[in-house]
Amino acid sequence: FTAQDEQVVVALAAAAGVAIDNARLYELTDRRRQWLQATMEISHVLLGQVDREEALQLIARKTREVSSCDVAVVLLEDEESGDLVVEVIEGVETETAVGSRMPVRPDGLLSGVLQSGYPVVVDDLAKEAQSGATDLSSEIVDDLAYTVLVPLSSPTGTGWPPP
Repeated sequence: FTAQDEQVVVALAAAAGVAIDNARLYELTDRRRQWLQATMEISHVLLGQVDREEALQLIARKTREVSSCDVAVVLLEDEESGDLVVEVIEGVETETAVGSRMPVRPDGLLSGVLQSGYPVVVDDLAKEAQSGATDLSSEIVDDLAYTVLVPLSSPTGTGWPPP
């Protein structure tokens, strides 16, 4: 390479770097726009007359669409037993898991998410469930790997229905 060739390659590399950074920023901005749009749509539905099942289905569907995940599951706490009950599953064709119960162990993942109010990321949920390291034992976790557990929350705490 000559000195001039080197200058051309360096200039092309710098231009490519700028183009890549711009593409990343555009993707990040677009993803934020999608989340904001989904949040506004859900909020709009919840402010009107709302059917509980339709609202939960909308939350699962929008979460799945915006996050590009394979499956979204909504679990709600049964106030009598303290168990979590599968209310909605979006992304799999089975209805058998709807209504299944998951006891919340004090030392389990679900308990940690509910008590802290913060999401928890699990690299391999099926492996965690098989090892007994989590309170998730439902059939819906058998094929799930990378998973984010996120609590639904309101100003008074987690869960449904809102106050």
